[in-house]
Amino acid sequence: ATGMEMWKIYLVLTAASIGLILVSGVSLWDAVNIALSAISTGGFSVHSEGIPFYKNPLLEVLIVPVMIAGALPFKLYYLLYRRKGVRFFDDQQARLLFILVALGIVVVTWDLITLSATDIPTAVRQALFMSAAAVTSTGFQVASPNEWASVTVLFLSMLIVIGGASGSTAGGIKLSRVVLGFQSLLWWFRRMFVSGKVLVPFKYDGKVIPKNIADLEVSRNMLIIMLYFLIIFVATVLVMHLQPTSFDSSNVIFEIVSAMCNNGMTAGFVSPDMADSAKVLFILIMWIGRLEIIPVIMLFMGVFKRFE
Repeated sequence: ATGMEMWKIYLVLTAASIGLILVSGVSLWDAVNIALSAISTGGFSVHSEGIPFYKNPLLEVLIVPVMIAGALPFKLYYLLYRRKGVRFFDDQQARLLFILVALGIVVVTWDLITLSATDIPTAVRQALFMSAAAVTSTGFQVASPNEWASVTVLFLSMLIVIGGASGSTAGGIKLSRVVLGFQSLLWWFRRMFVSGKVLVPFKYDGKVIPKNIADLEVSRNMLIIMLYFLIIFVATVLVMHLQPTSFDSSNVIFEIVSAMCNNGMTAGFVSPDMADSAKVLFILIMWIGRLEIIPVIMLFMGVFKRFE
């Protein structure tokens, strides 16, 4: 039953996305491929130049809501359809996703105008598209981050690390873990400034979670976030040794983050000319990012136990 509902949601979103993209004037074939790639946050295109091939600002604007639709939790669509009284922005992940896209538009636009001397219309257009593509893990791009200031590239990397919602097609740490992590920090700080005998409740998604369950889930959540950043750090150091480059370190970090979070946006560092060892490392990072860290650790633990 759950599978059937997911299929219905996916097909409706895809059909609506195709209709929306057709408004831009592209062919039906291209509209179908763009819609399929945007909803699944895949980022592939039928043209090697990607979305810039079309030279169509309207198309870029119309793709943005499609990317966002693929990065929202699919259960939200089900609840909106089945249950009356459920409001769109009641969902914490949906709120955070739109906040991050809005923040990305403001920050990237400001950086492009002040640091990269980009004209205002181009800066706004690139900021809107690139911010949405980054936080939704779609991977489409209309500009090369290699041409941007390092601080802008690192900010975009932060959006990629966060990624889309749990229960969506997006990659990254996931919005739910970010929400839980933020609420966990507030909970820990509140407990630090009261007596140990005082029971401070932990609330998540409007519900009070028992302390023993909250402690376990909060610790597990923070562990996953820490492991994400540890792997990104180690992988960055390794790839810079395996593939010496003239690229700025911010661009290398951007590529590692994009691979780890299954995004696909690139600054141009990853190419067919890379050393085989660096290519293998990127393959491993993408694999770990898609399966997620804990299942990979459990897999290797199981393999090692067989040899004991």
